[in-house]
Amino acid sequence: MPADPGPWSPDRWFLTAAERDNDATALDLRAAGRIAWTTGNRVRPLVHGAAYFAELLAAVRDLRPGDHLFFTDWRGDADERLAGPGTEVAAVLADAAARGVLVRGLLWRSHADMVRYHERANRSLGEQIQQAIEFPASRS
Repeated sequence: MPADPGPWSPDRWFLTAAERDNDATALDLRAAGRIAWTTGNRVRPLVHGAAYFAELLAAVRDLRPGDHLFFTDWRGDADERLAGPGTEVAAVLADAAARGVLVRGLLWRSHADMVRYHERANRSLGEQIQQAIEFPASRS
């Protein structure tokens, strides 16, 4: 009997193609060994917002034309600073888009402001990034 791979093995976390049972997907076809996940990736947890924001800022600033930046956000505050003045999320992402980085986000539509979730803030973040994508020269 093979050894138990342990609780942290991808075998325990991800469904196999047979378990997903979706004939319409090519997810497994792009990976060696016909599996949708890979090994050897580095993961480093960042448990404090300041550490995460600093890493995020550095990573976004390192992106070059043709790179892809995909993000999801439940409550996107365009004016959230990653470090200090001039590092507002919308400005940093818009600058990346203006440099030729493909920036795409999935922003959840939050509840109305009356329940203290901010649909308007999400819309502002998306609109600022979209403006930079459509009119990159206007950012300079």
